[in-house]
Amino acid sequence: MQPINSKLIDDLLEEAKNELRMRKTRVLKPESYSGVRPLLNAMFPGTYIRPHRHGERSDEYWLVLRGKIAPVYFTNRGNIKNYQIVSESSEEVSPLIHLPEKEFHSLVVIDHPAVILEITQGPYNPKTYKEFAPWAPLESDVEGSKRYLDNLISILNIT
Repeated sequence: MQPINSKLIDDLLEEAKNELRMRKTRVLKPESYSGVRPLLNAMFPGTYIRPHRHGERSDEYWLVLRGKIAPVYFTNRGNIKNYQIVSESSEEVSPLIHLPEKEFHSLVVIDHPAVILEITQGPYNPKTYKEFAPWAPLESDVEGSKRYLDNLISILNIT
């Protein structure tokens, strides 16, 4: 596995800056790997991550390596259930976030670019890895996803 260091994080942020979705991921283990699968996700404020959930035995963990994010948890109908603001240097909240299986979630990047280490159980199967929330716009719907994200940020009262 490639070492996670400042250079890797800086390089990934540089790549994310040039992406239409304002984020870039780097898989650190092959898709077929059946053990714990680490993935780096570099994101800029304004990136939209469509709310989704993972199936049984698919808990997910995020470790904030840089920046500040707000993980958001939703009910099955799309109402906000809970959220918290987390950074790599937060003293009140651990930078390690647990996302339980079968719970719809997303995140908002706050202020500056953020990088998280996502940890899931392999192997990766793109057909069953995540179920997108039917009440949230597709990521390809640029206008709809921007409106949704702006509304979410307004409801959470974060900038």
